[in-house]
Amino acid sequence: MKKVLRRAAVVLSPFVLLGASLAPLSPTASAATGPGLQPLNFQANANLVLQGDGNSISGMASWTPAYGFTEKCSVRLNLGAILLKGSLDNRFVALDYQAFVGYRLFGPLYLEAGGGAQTWISNGGTKAALSGNAAWIFDNKILGFMDRIFAGYSRVFQDIGANEINAGIGLSF
Repeated sequence: MKKVLRRAAVVLSPFVLLGASLAPLSPTASAATGPGLQPLNFQANANLVLQGDGNSISGMASWTPAYGFTEKCSVRLNLGAILLKGSLDNRFVALDYQAFVGYRLFGPLYLEAGGGAQTWISNGGTKAALSGNAAWIFDNKILGFMDRIFAGYSRVFQDIGANEINAGIGLSF
């Protein structure tokens, strides 16, 4: 288990370092939270899946359109795809579709919780998922499009269960 966690730290740390080091570079206002529809939001993250018959580290890409009710409260969808490794070292695609409610606590700290499902294509079918994320929202976009870094946890209710830990960046245009 220690080896898996060390490997996950190596995979996830560049996202955190990139966000922290580039934060002061861009004058473009962030759209991660705020009133109105934000249809051009995306995210990319490293995804560590822990389950009884093996672990998998891979990437995930998602379209994450959002609607902000106020500067502090919003809802968003997460429609994404993950390439996972099965118990026989075979690769398969998992589709993730969830809805989230989020709240900006103070300053740049944003928390969200949600649920939905994941479909593990040809490897487990469609199962319910519950998730929570914490994000650091930049006041100004980095490089004109990166507006947040985040880390989160999802529980996918497969037959043996799957715990997913992820960290990545959010992009808005």
